[in-house]
Formats: sequence, structure tokens, C-alpha cells
Amino acid sequence: MSKHTPDLTSLNIPRARKGDAAPVTAALEPTSPPPAVADPGPAIDPRTTVSTRLTLAMQERLRRYAFHSRKAKQDIFDEALEAHLKAKGF
Repeated sequence: MSKHTPDLTSLNIPRARKGDAAPVTAALEPTSPPPAVADPGPAIDPRTTVSTRLTLAMQERLRRYAFHSRKAKQDIFDEALEAHLKAKGF
């Protein structure tokens, strides 16, 4: 099956002559102010990478807990580390 190649030489594309185009002033006129943006909430602390090595058994337990609790592993680590540091007085 061969593809039909259109003949583009017969296309008639209307073009404005230089100076015939209308100026675009309507788009530059002031409009009503945009609606107020909802409060973005508290600022998020920037994060840094910390690497750790888990046993396969610990990683599997973490994976299953994350699945059942529908939480990200990052959130689980954050909660656990926060509780641990608070318990130690930090």
C-alpha cells in the first residue's frame, strides 16, 4: 500500500502585506485583577539526601507497612525519626 503524497504547491495561504496587520492593543489593555491565590500553607523545609542500608527483611517489612498504611516510605521515615529524636530530647 503506497501513501498518497499531497501536492503542497497548490495551497493558497493568504498573507497580509507588510503594514496591513492590525495592531494588537486589545490584549494589552488592563483587565480585572486575577483572583486571589489560596494560602499555600506553611513553607516546606528543603530536603537533603541521607543514604542507609536496610536488611532485606527490614525493607520488606517497610514495604508492606507502606502499602497497608498507604503512606510513602519517606513519610514513615520522617515520622519515626521525629518520634525517636523527640524521645531523646532533640
